[in-house]
Amino acid sequence: MAAIKNALAWHPPPRSKPGFKFKLTELAARTNLEILESYNYDLQAILLEDAHSPLCPGSEFRPTAILDPVLQGHPLWARAKKTLMHGAHLPVEPIKEQPRL
Repeated sequence: MAAIKNALAWHPPPRSKPGFKFKLTELAARTNLEILESYNYDLQAILLEDAHSPLCPGSEFRPTAILDPVLQGHPLWARAKKTLMHGAHLPVEPIKEQPRL
């Protein structure tokens, strides 16, 4: 019960503003391209750079260190924890032309 109370009492730190611009303007497109170029187009590196950004994987959840005592007995917790810490890794394969159409 103490672990659950601790998890419920946790409050997130203030969020930082992401560097990306979410507008349909030429300025926003240039800004976003410059950010991508500065990280050699490594989106994962950009997203993981700022743990307080709303774009960081798992940022909408409580930290895994707080969730661990509550969820460590769940059979899928290790996989969920990895996803929260590093984001989901979904294999992408090319779609054949006929199914795509």
